[in-house]
Amino acid sequence: VEVDRGGQKFLIGSGNFLGEISFILGTDATATVTAKQGCRMLCWNVTELRALMEQFPRTANALVALLNADVAQKLTTSWPHR
Repeated sequence: VEVDRGGQKFLIGSGNFLGEISFILGTDATATVTAKQGCRMLCWNVTELRALMEQFPRTANALVALLNADVAQKLTTSWPHR
């Protein structure tokens, strides 16, 4: 997928979560994501996902742990931009 954040565009390969920071923090998205031809993706409605997480706390904990690990991995490989 292609990510456009503040005019800076970059590609993110397969197997990555997108929107995880805004989901974890409960904020609006800060980027526009465009799926390239041939891309397969899974999208959740945030309200419905949060309702499921309330219903299934163990699943919620596992999902949050997975998203946090994804964010941590991205931070270890990111470069600071000025």
